[in-house]
Amino acid sequence: MRSAVLFLLALAGVAAAALYRVETTGIDTAARDGVTAQTAWRTIAYACEQAGGHGDTIQLGAGTFVETRPSMLPDSVTIMGVDTASTRVRGSAAWTIPGSPRDVNNNRAGYILNAVNRKRVRVSGIAFGSADTAHLLHGAFWFFNCAGVDIAGRAAAYFSGNSGQGVMLLVVNGTLTTAVNGRTYAKAADR
Repeated sequence: MRSAVLFLLALAGVAAAALYRVETTGIDTAARDGVTAQTAWRTIAYACEQAGGHGDTIQLGAGTFVETRPSMLPDSVTIMGVDTASTRVRGSAAWTIPGSPRDVNNNRAGYILNAVNRKRVRVSGIAFGSADTAHLLHGAFWFFNCAGVDIAGRAAAYFSGNSGQGVMLLVVNGTLTTAVNGRTYAKAADR
């Protein structure tokens, strides 16, 4: 019965959700498929480019991940770390923010995770940020016109030492339900 259902889903063009791995020892290359620790990718940005959404999960291992550019999240994706004590993400000193770097409301290039017009995005078990001035970014999340955003499972944004605000959530014609740093917020969009 199960194989018949999978066959019908394949015929209908429905893709099954995939699990991709990102490890500090990974390599961002098309020669790797990202499905095991041995074939893992190195950055969230690259993994997001490879993931097709459809309920895909990008699992980060333990360690500190250094991102060099924003990650554009696909629809229906989960970005999941081990926990905030084990999985940390920060910006590289080489990350440049074009335009007005301090225009935090309109310059999403200064945020690690970006989602525009997306649905069902979940982030959990990751500590974002850096306490030193060499890695100044605006923050961890820039979500615009998204519905079903869930920042939970002890995901946290720590951007001390700069003017970044950690989280920029703009919702237009959608709804946002999110838990940030252990508190749950729900907001109906009216912007």
